This record gives sequence, C-alpha cells and structure tokens, in this order.
Amino acid sequence: MGRILAQVSAATFDHNFAVDARATALLIADFPGRFASDSGRIITMTSGGALGWPEEATYAAAKRAGESYTLSAALELASRGITANCVHPPPTDTGWISEGSRVAIQADGLRIALPNEVADVGAWLCSPRASGVSGNVIQMR
Repeated sequence: MGRILAQVSAATFDHNFAVDARATALLIADFPGRFASDSGRIITMTSGGALGWPEEATYAAAKRAGESYTLSAALELASRGITANCVHPPPTDTGWISEGSRVAIQADGLRIALPNEVADVGAWLCSPRASGVSGNVIQMR
C-alpha cells in the first residue's frame, strides 16, 4: 500500500486521511444534527499509538487525527449530554491475522482480542452505566 515512511506520497497520505481522519471527522460533525434529544454516544476506533507505527506511519497519523476529533467532540458536545470516546483494541482476530502475524504479535507481548470483546466495550459505552464516561481513548490490552 506504500505506507512506509520513505514511500509516503500525496496519494498515500490522501487515501489514509480520507478513510481514517476525514470520515471520522465528518461522521462526528453530522451526529449532533441527527438527534433531537440532548443525549447520545459517539464511539470511534483507533489503532497504532502515540509512539507511531513503523511501516504504517501515514495510517497511524490518520488514526491519531481521528482520536483528536473524538476528544474534541467530547468537550464540545458535553453540554448536550453527548459523550465521545475512542476504543483502542489490541490486534483483533477478524480474519486478517496469519499464523506469522500471530507469532509476531504474541512475541511483542500483545494479546489478540476477539471481535466480541471489542464489541462489549462499545456496548458498555452506550449503556446508561457509562453516562459519565467521555473524552477517553480506552486502551484495551
């Protein structure tokens, strides 16, 4: 895909930011106008991390931009009772993890999550019990 730092180009930058930053920003911006009530939940997803992601620099930067939009939304929409949080799961076995990837992930000391574990965090964030949880990047381990 050409995401290695040395291969970053306008095209790879535009592609990653269109999918992972622009889409997140536009969906968040549209959310408050779609609901008449003064409540709601915004939940976004991220990956990578604050230390960057070798060979995935543009992707990681775009995901960090999505985190920033989410945290800004939490502040801007708090007075309307809308919460906004970002979930950062570990590598999740949605069918993309090869045996080689699995070995490398586990060698790095990371756990591989199941999709339902990630979904459970999102479901909890949508529940009344999480009404006071906003403005967080929730790091699953």
